[in-house]
Amino acid sequence: MEEKGLDDVLDAMARCRTRVELALMGEGPHEAGLRARAASLGLGDRVSFAPWAPPAGVAQFMRERDALVLLTRTTKAVREQFGRVIIEAQACGVPVIGSTCGAIPSVVGPGGWIVPERDPAALARVLDEAAADPAERAARGLAGRRNVAERFTQEAVAGALAQAWAAAARARASAPRPGPVPLADQA
Repeated sequence: MEEKGLDDVLDAMARCRTRVELALMGEGPHEAGLRARAASLGLGDRVSFAPWAPPAGVAQFMRERDALVLLTRTTKAVREQFGRVIIEAQACGVPVIGSTCGAIPSVVGPGGWIVPERDPAALARVLDEAAADPAERAARGLAGRRNVAERFTQEAVAGALAQAWAAAARARASAPRPGPVPLADQA
């Protein structure tokens, strides 16, 4: 799938100095192609596939990872609007490596790293740095949990909406009112 950037992840893994592994969850028509690509890069033993799971299984899968990678690419049809998986991972204490696509950098905040779209070399550098520094991964994981608690819980979102609505009401109340608009004579 072009927009998911998984080929960039595989290319980055092939460039890494560190032996990193990729675990994918889900099933679909691209699995065979991803397996073949991983094998052609000599990564077949470092890429695993897990089937879809219920929410508790997804959370367990995430908690077992050092980082989540979301390398969505901007295409004519795709520009990441939010990336719910980001806050799911961060709520589990897992830092996120995201691309510059759409809202990803804003949602990730301090809870991870951002790399340019379509740049496997930059991703390889981040993977090597993250693998070499467990304390930094832990710090970004904690920052991600704070990010979720401060910005994305139901309470935080409701509070932000209430503030925005109150600000809009104040702005409307203080805006000059235009006079009556004359109606055109319809005779």
